[in-house]
Amino acid sequence: MKIYNKLTGASLQKKFRMFVSTIILILVSFQLVLNNFAISGFFSAVEKRNIEKSVDNTVKVWNVEAERLTSIARDYGIWSEAYEKLSSDVDENAFFKENFMRWIPFNYGVDIVSIIRKDGKVIKHHGVDLGLAQDIMSLDYTKKILASNADGKGYLELSGYTCYNSTLYIISIVPVLMSDYSGEPAGVLVIADRIDDEMLQSLKERFGIDIFFTYNGKIVAAPPGIRALLDEQSWEEEMQVALITDDKGESYAFKNTDIYGIGGKRIGSFGIVESISMLEKIESITGKSAIGALIFALFLVLAVSSEFKREVIMPVKRLEEQVTIMNSRNTLVKLKESGPVEIVRLTAAFNGMVEKIARSNEENKALMTMSKKDELTGLYNHRYFHETFEEKVDSGIKSMSIILADVDKFKNINSAYGYGVGDLLLEEIAKYIKRSVPKGSEVFRYGGEEFVVMLMGKNAENARPIAERLRIGMGKSFNIQRYSDHMPVTMSMGIASYPADSMNSHGLVRKGEIAMHYAKSLGRNIVSVYNGEIEAILFKGRREQAQKDVFIDSVIAITKAVDAKDEYTGMHSDNVAMYSLLIAEKIDFSEDQIYRLRIGALLHDCGKIGIPDVIINKPSKLNEIETEYIRKHPMLGYNIVKGMVQDDDILSCVRYHHERWDGRGYPDGLKGEEIPLYARIVCIADSFHAMVSDRSYRKGLGVSKALHEIEDNASIQFDPYLARVFVEAMRQQNKNKGI
Repeated sequence: MKIYNKLTGASLQKKFRMFVSTIILILVSFQLVLNNFAISGFFSAVEKRNIEKSVDNTVKVWNVEAERLTSIARDYGIWSEAYEKLSSDVDENAFFKENFMRWIPFNYGVDIVSIIRKDGKVIKHHGVDLGLAQDIMSLDYTKKILASNADGKGYLELSGYTCYNSTLYIISIVPVLMSDYSGEPAGVLVIADRIDDEMLQSLKERFGIDIFFTYNGKIVAAPPGIRALLDEQSWEEEMQVALITDDKGESYAFKNTDIYGIGGKRIGSFGIVESISMLEKIESITGKSAIGALIFALFLVLAVSSEFKREVIMPVKRLEEQVTIMNSRNTLVKLKESGPVEIVRLTAAFNGMVEKIARSNEENKALMTMSKKDELTGLYNHRYFHETFEEKVDSGIKSMSIILADVDKFKNINSAYGYGVGDLLLEEIAKYIKRSVPKGSEVFRYGGEEFVVMLMGKNAENARPIAERLRIGMGKSFNIQRYSDHMPVTMSMGIASYPADSMNSHGLVRKGEIAMHYAKSLGRNIVSVYNGEIEAILFKGRREQAQKDVFIDSVIAITKAVDAKDEYTGMHSDNVAMYSLLIAEKIDFSEDQIYRLRIGALLHDCGKIGIPDVIINKPSKLNEIETEYIRKHPMLGYNIVKGMVQDDDILSCVRYHHERWDGRGYPDGLKGEEIPLYARIVCIADSFHAMVSDRSYRKGLGVSKALHEIEDNASIQFDPYLARVFVEAMRQQNKNKGI
């Protein structure tokens, strides 16, 4: 009424000013309405992009799941033992039941496992009746898989979706081949996961995404809360983003994308559903704000014209400017909540949308991280290893090396203590490796009990000392060794380098595996660097290698028995072997010579098995009779070993390692070069370790003082040339370690 009185009693000039102000204010109000509609449109566009992006990310998640199934199937399908048992006529149900039907579902959580022979016979299946397996064998593509690899040009495999008994599955089919990918397939391995409401509800709880699946135009899996709404839609073809509203007035946006069966034909679709009630509330708020602004303008023209501009127009313009900047820069920033209550609400609603989008982005990042990491150890997986390699090469890195480490006899640990202990052991090994490698290195669990360390800017020569420290430190780690009781946990390691050994990641891993397997062939717990010679040796004779493995196991068993007798010098045989190989490398021993020297060094004290413990562990110096008794151990050992091996070099290490260069040694009093070369090497290594080891009646010498003793006794007790080589090698090694 006051404004009306002012208007009726005002001069023309004042009336004109007031009407002009009214028009201006109304125009400003309309501008506010338009701005509100622009913001609502922006919110709608953001919501549309968000749901489309969520579909794309969900596709990636399912692709990762399909790749996971294919990787599992490939790991167990490309297996020589499975190939041979599937190819034979012998009933191998127990083998497939233990290694496939129990192991794979238990460790990987899959729903279906089926092993099918080439003639169509289902050897063993888990999780479904024979009908699905028989349907798979009737597929033309399955027949192509079975016919692949005949000419050695590669095999086929298949992954995708299929429906059986009204249930949808994600499935992977791979041929059963030899481990080296040779031969025609003996059959196929089928692995599948069931897609049902329970799985989708679990995904919603983990990632906050409502996912649904259709088959032949009907919903077959969806979260219970929205299934009824989705059942009302037609799903014959892929849709763009669309809206649906339930009977409570809640609105949802959905988007689906086609899926194809394993035969290559479209069988349905999957998509996501998101609530857009927040968007409607925002639109409602903006509408009410616009109407309020218009009414406010008509009745409070003069009183609020300047204030309206300051309190309404300017905040809206700032909001518009910030939204425009965010849109152009594709960034998410919360806006300051200031101005009238309507603007504050609008800003708060916008900030809520920003938070929702940010959470969605974080969830997507979490999904991508999960696809790159090993669930048990937390290390990156083999897939991310190959991605990292490509990134490093693309960045222009000049050189890198990998250490491929495999836990020795891990299957025995699982068998003796159970898979739970095996998993705990792998976790501890992962922690140990990660904290032990140089800064800037990457550690991956490549698969099973295999780990890969990626060393940037390192060649094979730089990588070897790092690998040796890892290997030696593992044997001393209480947290690792406590899981194995009487069985020591060791690792065999292979080193390969880029670009010297391979220009691509898969080739580099293959060369590392060759070096690792060669290390195992030399007795395990060894570091080996790849070269063409070891590849030729490794693949020369599988049967000969199997015999070597049995022999090496026997040698290690004897060594552990000998070292267990002496409570002061445990691991003595291993250390003597390590020092012996240090000399062998410096005098250019071949790989075969290194192998024989290592066996001889490990067995050099085996004759002590026949010496009473009271003499070996006597806390004071031995008397003359006891000394004479212990001097019998070289001949005792020689008589033991000659029944196991006929190699003169190995036998010489056992019989002659206490002979002296001046001829005053025992048992045969040989002198100079009459003493076999291998025995002269072991003599130096044995004496050095004895000097640096603590005994009950004396403290061990320091390394530096022990090396001086070796130098002082060159040409007296030791071969002068070999003594010099050993001393120089040890000092260089200590210098590299910073000792």
